Amino acid sequence: MLEWLKREISSLDGYFRHLRQTIYATFLRILSTGMTLLFAILCARLMGEKIFGTYVTLFSLAGVISVATSVGLPGLFQREMAASRSTRDRSYVVPIAQWLLLITAALLVATIGSFFMAQPEIGLMILFCLFAQLGAFVNSLFLAYERVVLVSFFEGVLRPASALLALVVLSAALVPSPLIPLGAQVLGVGIAGGSLLLFWRGEPLSRSLRALRHRWWSEHHSPVAKASVTFAITQVLVNLTFQADVLILSYNLAPEEVGYYYAAIRACLVINFFFGASALIAEPTLTRLHADGATAEFQMLAARTAMIGAFVTILAAIVATILAPWYLGIYGPAFTVAFPSFCVVAAGLAIQSLFGPSASILRAVRGEQSLLKITAMVLVVNCAITGALVPFMGMLGAAIGTAAQFVIYGVLLARACKSSDGGYRSGIFYPLGRRLQLSCSSRP
Repeated sequence: MLEWLKREISSLDGYFRHLRQTIYATFLRILSTGMTLLFAILCARLMGEKIFGTYVTLFSLAGVISVATSVGLPGLFQREMAASRSTRDRSYVVPIAQWLLLITAALLVATIGSFFMAQPEIGLMILFCLFAQLGAFVNSLFLAYERVVLVSFFEGVLRPASALLALVVLSAALVPSPLIPLGAQVLGVGIAGGSLLLFWRGEPLSRSLRALRHRWWSEHHSPVAKASVTFAITQVLVNLTFQADVLILSYNLAPEEVGYYYAAIRACLVINFFFGASALIAEPTLTRLHADGATAEFQMLAARTAMIGAFVTILAAIVATILAPWYLGIYGPAFTVAFPSFCVVAAGLAIQSLFGPSASILRAVRGEQSLLKITAMVLVVNCAITGALVPFMGMLGAAIGTAAQFVIYGVLLARACKSSDGGYRSGIFYPLGRRLQLSCSSRP
């Protein structure tokens, strides 16, 4: 009886500790989201609905290009650094650093060339990609050492705060243009990444330049190249799952209507941040536990993350739906037309959270091929549904396609985790059933 009580108390302590970390990270995300939404509101009011809609399209393209040009290296770097803490093998880190140097040089040349050829929109988008890639590597370094909360502060608070301040200053000094909010975003990501770098207290980053003296092709470069391409394609597809509806609407509807939809869905994705906070905390530890072969601890952490993530996500969906009409009214009376779209996407995100941190589990167990295939599949489904419904239903058609994508994504990823190396389960249904089974079998 005493041993059973000790196990239960230890398990509950783990849940509460993870919940505290998730609440703190969630608080930072709420603060971040508030500033991000304030950025969008000010942009719409200062620039006008048409310029705001044009900026939305440009920023969506910049996001897709940023993920594509990173070639998946930041995510791969985080996984290899986290795994090396257990194995002490960093032979795959050098090729990643070499690829980073090459891509950074290419982006720098492209940025200079764009401004030289009088293409400021393209130049700012590429400059955003350059800063975002360097910032992503700094974030990955901290995340690999499980310093998640610190990264959350700089990425989630300092970055939008810097962008917001830059927007106010630039809009007061310059003629309204889509370049103003885009330039403010560039400054935000650059300031956040550079400031976080000053807090690094580990192996000197100057040693990364030693990669220049290593061989530029070895037996490790080919696996790194294949894995990075898989990561890159997957990340591009994941990014497109959040941007496809906006891009399809940009083709079919007026900029003003794109702005209405973007304002609603941007706020709706806040719901996903709550689940993301729980998964973000767990992913580096999941990678380390898998490298250690600690299967039981891995599954326990995955179950805990699923329960906490679903709880905070569903609660956030309910609160956000209640507040949505008031929030949309801040943009302007016309923006409330997007409220039905908000409700549909919120429901899709809430249902997806029931299937747990499946994407984090697949990355931790090196199941990126399955993640790639499933992401591609659901993106096609989203584009097909959205493309078919938008001409008849407008914004609501895009919301239906996006919500369907989220639900299908959760189901397929959970099934892939079950069939992955280790046979890990994801979702709240497994931890509930497993805890009941263990509790009944452990009682004297």
